[in-house]
Amino acid sequence: MKQFMANTVTLTAIAALGLFTSSSLSQEPAKRVDPSGTWRFEGDSEEHSIELQLGQNGSLTGKHKGPVQEGVSSAIEGGKVEGDKVTVHMRVYIQGVLLKVKFEGQMKNDDITGVIVVTVPRNGRLIEEKSAWLAKRSVKGEDVVGTWGLKIDGIEPIRAPILEIRLDGKELKGKYTDPNYGTELAVQQLRIEENHLKFSIEGKFRDSDFKADFNGRPYGSKITGTTDYVLSGQPGKAKFEGVRKSEEEKQ
Repeated sequence: MKQFMANTVTLTAIAALGLFTSSSLSQEPAKRVDPSGTWRFEGDSEEHSIELQLGQNGSLTGKHKGPVQEGVSSAIEGGKVEGDKVTVHMRVYIQGVLLKVKFEGQMKNDDITGVIVVTVPRNGRLIEEKSAWLAKRSVKGEDVVGTWGLKIDGIEPIRAPILEIRLDGKELKGKYTDPNYGTELAVQQLRIEENHLKFSIEGKFRDSDFKADFNGRPYGSKITGTTDYVLSGQPGKAKFEGVRKSEEEKQ
């Protein structure tokens, strides 16, 4: 009887351990962050930026912008996101010599903290040189230039206007058109404030006075936000989202 009880206790313990182990292993993986947007950081006392766009399965595409130097060129090869870890690979050519650069760091909100690893040829060998990487995601006027296809929910019927933004010196200028209703309006007070794109429009919608103030956060080639509007004297609020069109899509 004692042996039976001992065996029962042992089997119960094993079963409990099995459940515990299974439960531990079945925890959901860390949620993948979205680093889409423009990240700015300093390198050799100069400002650099990397514009990233999240693709399928955590893949990254992008472009690098740094100080213009004769005989120097760079190109982002790609990257990936795993949980909150961001990795970007870049090729740099200096007077024809190839340097491989890897950016790797942990992302939290609008900050990435990590390292930059540069692989350089030296005396017939490849040497890795590491330095700290502190990047901050931000929005400047140059980051929003282009043609944006917007979609405004909450206004019936759903509106799908086009917002064109250009940079005139340091001033942003824009045009708002709605092809479905033949509307074309000048954009007023177009500006960047605290990483948000803000602007206003005013005109006629179906013979009624219409005014709207837009406030959105761009993340690379995507934007989401809200608009506060007054239509025929009645105030309202709606959500909007948008995607910046590529050069191919604009043609």
